[in-house]
Amino acid sequence: MRRNQDLPLVKHALSFFALAASCQIAFAGDEWVSRSTFIKPNNCGISVKVPANTFLGNGFNAEIPKKLKAVAHIESLAFNFECRSSNDEVVNSGWARFDPKGNTWGVNFFDDKDKKQRENFTKFSLLENKNSRGWLVTVSDFTGEEKFREKKLYFCLTHLEKAVCGWGSVGLLVDGKRGDLTSYVTKIVRSIEFID
Repeated sequence: MRRNQDLPLVKHALSFFALAASCQIAFAGDEWVSRSTFIKPNNCGISVKVPANTFLGNGFNAEIPKKLKAVAHIESLAFNFECRSSNDEVVNSGWARFDPKGNTWGVNFFDDKDKKQRENFTKFSLLENKNSRGWLVTVSDFTGEEKFREKKLYFCLTHLEKAVCGWGSVGLLVDGKRGDLTSYVTKIVRSIEFID
């Protein structure tokens, strides 16, 4: 059984893994370049800024930045991307919920009990990219053996009728802030631009 904070993902796990397209990211070096790819099955074309030695394709396994290898206990940074309809339930009521009255997103808690449990372990950010908008949520494990607890990042960006969503681990909690890869992934996510 999955942990409580993974419940929104469990509901859609089979479709997530069946639809996922992904990329390899290596963070060595300071030069960042724009690369393009089409995320299947709905062919969301995106351009994304990544470190120069990044390969963008169908598999996702990323090197840890060299400066963090000494303090990070994870071997690689793995993320999945998928293309969905902008009206999809995962986009509008997965880790974040869209409020049509306010025309914005906020963290999606199932009920008061869920909010009380996860509120201190969940961080939310609005995304306003060049031609898309959406949300980014990080969730830290609060159950299980401490040395295996992770911080996970989820996001969705919408553009017209399409959305690109992604998820993966950004570090082990035992590594603290020095081993946290949230800023690297957030920089990449904020650079995503849809190609019409």
